[in-house]
Amino acid sequence: MKPVTVLDIGSSKIVCLSGGFARRAGLKIEGVSVCTYNGYQDGVFLDEQSLHDAVIAAVRGHEKETQRRVRDIALTVPHAFSKLVVSEGTLLIEGHRRVTDADVDEVINRSLGGIDAEDYVLMHSTPVCFIADGETVSGMPTGVRAGELTARVSHMYASKAYIKTFEEILRGIGVEIRLSLSSGLSNALTVIPEVDRIRPS
Repeated sequence: MKPVTVLDIGSSKIVCLSGGFARRAGLKIEGVSVCTYNGYQDGVFLDEQSLHDAVIAAVRGHEKETQRRVRDIALTVPHAFSKLVVSEGTLLIEGHRRVTDADVDEVINRSLGGIDAEDYVLMHSTPVCFIADGETVSGMPTGVRAGELTARVSHMYASKAYIKTFEEILRGIGVEIRLSLSSGLSNALTVIPEVDRIRPS
């Protein structure tokens, strides 16, 4: 599997590293480059030049260590530059049949309606729970018979200004942002065991 390069934006450090799954070895991390900068406060970077210099230095340091050119990265988005919205969508299923994967996708899409996120762009959507004919479904509802399916979904948005800032910095060295992901969600997936993550609380 081709390694994915990540640019992690912390409150005082920028980290650039690559990771991927190696056969039998599990997750393999390589080329870690760390650069300090002046940080951010209340969703604003304190020193744009310090940020610019740290990003360039972190990417170049990673390239030097791995001897590999970085062409695209996954950018993390801290809480200060993100917005979490939980909303619901409902789908009427004709014929009271079994729920399909397409139905699940559709009801998640319907939960996006009406969200005021003019200054934000959607990063990812995570279902909190599904309700089929008034009954909460444990896990994914695919295969459950229902005439009505409701999804309560957690939508994580990133500030468009934040993304634009990094696009402009990285464009200067020929690097493209492949995707953006929430730092909080990434931390939870890494630190909290799955058995604890799926509990209703």
